[in-house]
This record gives sequence, C-alpha cells and structure tokens, in this order.
Amino acid sequence: MEDSSLPAVADEWEKSKVWKGLKSVKNGHVYKIKYKRSVI
Repeated sequence: MEDSSLPAVADEWEKSKVWKGLKSVKNGHVYKIKYKRSVI
C-alpha cells in the first residue's frame, strides 16, 4: 500500500525556503518525481 500523502508532502516541501535555497534547485538540476497512486 502506498502513502497517498507523499505527493502533498512533496508539494509543500517545494514551496519551502530551504528547498528554494538549495544550490541544485537554483541551478535547475532537480527533477520532479511522478507518483503512482494505486487503489487497493
């Protein structure tokens, strides 16, 4: 069973000052992960 809250956490993290301050983020070296939601 997958954690359905993971995408929401990732979205919130990307809005944080810490995330935006990372050197790799500033240089565009970060890629989004596609989340697969499964229904059980």
